[in-house]
Amino acid sequence: MRIIPLHQESDSDYSCIVYWILGDRNESGDRNTLVDTGSTNLSNLGYYMREMASQSKGIGKMAIEQVLLTHSHYDHAGGLKGVVRQFNPLLYSWIAVAGKYENTTDNMHVRVGDEDAVIMHTPGHSDDSICIYLPLSGTLLPAFLPTVARKARRVERAGHLPRSRRAHQNGCRGFHQKLPRSRKPLPCTVLTD
Repeated sequence: MRIIPLHQESDSDYSCIVYWILGDRNESGDRNTLVDTGSTNLSNLGYYMREMASQSKGIGKMAIEQVLLTHSHYDHAGGLKGVVRQFNPLLYSWIAVAGKYENTTDNMHVRVGDEDAVIMHTPGHSDDSICIYLPLSGTLLPAFLPTVARKARRVERAGHLPRSRRAHQNGCRGFHQKLPRSRKPLPCTVLTD
Protein backbone atom coordinates (compact mmCIF):
# COMPACT_ATOMS: atom_id res chain seq x y z
CA MET A 1 0.00 0.00 0.00
CA ARG A 2 1.15 3.53 -0.75
CA ILE A 3 0.14 6.30 1.66
CA ILE A 4 0.96 9.68 0.15
CA PRO A 5 0.60 12.75 2.38
CA LEU A 6 -0.64 15.81 0.49
CA HIS A 7 -0.16 19.15 2.16
CA GLN A 8 0.51 22.52 0.61
CA GLU A 9 2.30 24.90 2.97
CA SER A 10 0.60 28.27 3.17
CA ASP A 11 0.71 31.18 5.59
CA SER A 12 -2.81 32.21 4.60
CA ASP A 13 -4.53 28.81 4.75
CA TYR A 14 -5.02 26.38 7.62
CA SER A 15 -5.53 22.88 6.26
CA CYS A 16 -5.00 19.35 7.54
CA ILE A 17 -2.66 16.86 5.94
CA VAL A 18 -4.68 14.93 3.38
CA TYR A 19 -3.73 11.30 2.73
CA TRP A 20 -4.03 9.66 -0.68
CA ILE A 21 -3.94 5.88 -0.40
CA LEU A 22 -3.28 3.56 -3.35
CA GLY A 23 -2.63 -0.16 -3.72
CA ASP A 24 0.94 -1.26 -4.40
CA ARG A 25 0.10 -3.05 -7.66
CA ASN A 26 -2.86 -0.97 -8.92
CA GLU A 27 -5.12 -4.01 -9.11
CA SER A 28 -8.78 -3.72 -10.07
CA GLY A 29 -9.93 -4.48 -6.49
CA ASP A 30 -7.83 -1.66 -5.01
CA ARG A 31 -9.68 1.50 -3.98
CA ASN A 32 -7.90 4.79 -4.62
CA THR A 33 -8.86 6.67 -1.47
CA LEU A 34 -8.52 10.24 -0.22
CA VAL A 35 -8.65 10.65 3.56
CA ASP A 36 -10.04 14.16 4.14
CA THR A 37 -10.11 16.93 1.51
CA GLY A 38 -8.36 19.85 3.20
CA SER A 39 -9.64 23.39 3.46
CA THR A 40 -11.76 25.45 1.06
CA ASN A 41 -8.66 27.03 -0.50
CA LEU A 42 -9.09 26.50 -4.25
CA SER A 43 -5.36 26.04 -4.84
CA ASN A 44 -5.41 22.81 -2.79
CA LEU A 45 -7.29 20.87 -5.49
CA GLY A 46 -4.83 22.04 -8.15
CA TYR A 47 -1.96 20.94 -5.92
CA TYR A 48 -3.55 17.50 -5.38
CA MET A 49 -4.07 17.09 -9.14
CA ARG A 50 -0.41 17.90 -9.88
CA GLU A 51 0.81 15.46 -7.22
CA MET A 52 -1.58 12.74 -8.39
CA ALA A 53 -0.48 13.09 -12.01
CA SER A 54 2.96 11.72 -11.08
CA GLN A 55 1.64 8.47 -9.58
CA SER A 56 0.39 5.29 -11.25
CA LYS A 57 -3.27 4.83 -10.30
CA GLY A 58 -4.30 1.76 -12.30
CA ILE A 59 -5.54 1.46 -15.87
CA GLY A 60 -8.94 3.10 -16.29
CA LYS A 61 -9.15 4.06 -12.61
CA MET A 62 -9.95 7.49 -11.24
CA ALA A 63 -7.30 9.05 -9.01
CA ILE A 64 -9.93 9.34 -6.26
CA GLU A 65 -12.62 6.65 -6.17
CA GLN A 66 -13.69 7.33 -2.59
CA VAL A 67 -13.24 9.88 0.18
CA LEU A 68 -13.20 9.11 3.90
CA LEU A 69 -13.86 12.19 6.03
CA THR A 70 -12.37 11.90 9.52
CA HIS A 71 -14.67 14.69 10.72
CA SER A 72 -16.54 17.67 9.33
CA HIS A 73 -14.35 20.62 10.39
CA TYR A 74 -13.54 23.00 7.53
CA ASP A 75 -9.81 22.18 7.47
CA HIS A 76 -10.64 18.48 6.88
CA ALA A 77 -13.82 18.68 4.76
CA GLY A 78 -13.73 22.17 3.24
CA GLY A 79 -12.38 20.97 -0.11
CA LEU A 80 -15.10 18.34 -0.53
CA LYS A 81 -17.12 20.31 -3.08
CA GLY A 82 -14.15 20.64 -5.47
CA VAL A 83 -13.15 16.99 -5.09
CA VAL A 84 -16.74 15.84 -5.74
CA ARG A 85 -17.01 18.12 -8.78
CA GLN A 86 -13.72 16.78 -10.23
CA PHE A 87 -13.93 13.05 -9.35
CA ASN A 88 -17.51 12.24 -8.20
CA PRO A 89 -16.20 9.76 -5.58
CA LEU A 90 -18.16 7.67 -3.13
CA LEU A 91 -18.13 9.55 0.20
CA TYR A 92 -17.86 7.98 3.64
CA SER A 93 -18.62 10.14 6.65
CA TRP A 94 -20.12 9.84 10.12
CA ILE A 95 -22.63 12.58 9.25
CA ALA A 96 -24.52 13.25 6.01
CA VAL A 97 -22.64 14.98 3.22
CA ALA A 98 -23.52 15.74 -0.41
CA GLY A 99 -22.89 13.39 -3.31
CA LYS A 100 -22.78 9.60 -3.39
CA TYR A 101 -22.73 9.32 0.37
CA GLU A 102 -22.51 6.33 2.70
CA ASN A 103 -22.85 6.73 6.44
CA THR A 104 -19.94 5.18 8.34
CA THR A 105 -20.65 3.07 11.38
CA ASP A 106 -18.44 1.95 14.22
CA ASN A 107 -16.39 -1.14 13.31
CA MET A 108 -17.33 -0.80 9.62
CA HIS A 109 -14.90 -2.41 7.14
CA VAL A 110 -13.96 -0.48 4.00
CA ARG A 111 -11.43 -1.31 1.27
CA VAL A 112 -8.71 1.38 1.30
CA GLY A 113 -5.92 1.03 -1.25
CA ASP A 114 -5.20 -2.71 -1.23
CA GLU A 115 -6.13 -3.27 2.42
CA ASP A 116 -9.34 -3.68 4.40
CA ALA A 117 -9.64 -0.84 6.92
CA VAL A 118 -11.71 -0.68 10.09
CA ILE A 119 -13.60 2.55 10.81
CA MET A 120 -13.73 3.46 14.50
CA HIS A 121 -15.93 6.21 15.91
CA THR A 122 -13.75 8.33 18.23
CA PRO A 123 -15.82 11.29 19.44
CA GLY A 124 -14.25 14.00 21.55
CA HIS A 125 -12.45 16.26 19.08
CA SER A 126 -15.84 16.44 17.38
CA ASP A 127 -18.94 14.29 17.71
CA ASP A 128 -18.40 12.90 14.20
CA SER A 129 -14.66 12.05 14.50
CA ILE A 130 -13.51 8.71 13.15
CA CYS A 131 -10.18 6.91 12.95
CA ILE A 132 -9.24 4.59 10.11
CA TYR A 133 -7.25 1.57 11.23
CA LEU A 134 -5.34 -0.52 8.67
CA PRO A 135 -4.49 -3.70 10.58
CA LEU A 136 -2.11 -5.31 8.04
CA SER A 137 0.21 -2.32 7.98
CA GLY A 138 -0.53 -1.26 11.58
CA THR A 139 -1.47 2.24 10.40
CA LEU A 140 -3.87 4.55 12.18
CA LEU A 141 -5.28 7.64 10.46
CA PRO A 142 -5.65 10.23 11.85
CA ALA A 143 -3.68 9.69 15.00
CA PHE A 144 -4.95 12.70 16.95
CA LEU A 145 -6.25 10.91 20.03
CA PRO A 146 -3.52 12.40 22.30
CA THR A 147 -4.50 15.86 21.02
CA VAL A 148 -8.13 15.15 21.82
CA ALA A 149 -7.16 14.11 25.35
CA ARG A 150 -5.18 17.34 25.92
CA LYS A 151 -8.06 19.47 24.63
CA ALA A 152 -10.60 17.55 26.73
CA ARG A 153 -8.51 18.13 29.89
CA ARG A 154 -8.26 21.87 29.12
CA VAL A 155 -12.01 22.07 28.55
CA GLU A 156 -12.70 20.15 31.75
CA ARG A 157 -10.39 22.45 33.78
CA ALA A 158 -12.23 25.46 32.39
CA GLY A 159 -15.51 23.94 33.60
CA HIS A 160 -17.05 23.56 30.13
CA LEU A 161 -18.53 20.69 28.15
CA PRO A 162 -18.16 17.72 30.50
CA ARG A 163 -20.08 15.72 27.87
CA SER A 164 -17.09 16.11 25.53
CA ARG A 165 -14.81 14.56 28.14
CA ARG A 166 -17.17 11.62 28.68
CA ALA A 167 -17.54 11.15 24.93
CA HIS A 168 -13.76 11.16 24.55
CA GLN A 169 -13.27 8.67 27.40
CA ASN A 170 -15.92 6.36 25.96
CA GLY A 171 -14.47 6.71 22.46
CA CYS A 172 -10.92 5.95 23.64
CA ARG A 173 -12.05 3.00 25.77
CA GLY A 174 -13.90 1.49 22.81
CA PHE A 175 -11.04 2.32 20.46
CA HIS A 176 -8.40 0.56 22.58
CA GLN A 177 -10.64 -2.48 23.03
CA LYS A 178 -10.90 -2.85 19.24
CA LEU A 179 -7.17 -2.90 18.58
CA PRO A 180 -5.52 -6.31 18.37
CA ARG A 181 -3.51 -7.08 21.51
CA SER A 182 -0.47 -8.25 19.52
CA ARG A 183 -0.07 -5.10 17.41
CA LYS A 184 0.25 -1.43 18.17
CA PRO A 185 -0.93 1.09 15.57
CA LEU A 186 1.86 2.99 13.89
CA PRO A 187 0.53 6.44 13.07
CA CYS A 188 1.69 8.00 9.83
CA THR A 189 1.65 11.38 11.48
CA VAL A 190 -0.06 13.13 14.36
CA LEU A 191 -2.66 15.53 13.04
CA THR A 192 -3.48 18.46 15.26
CA ASP A 193 -6.06 21.16 14.84
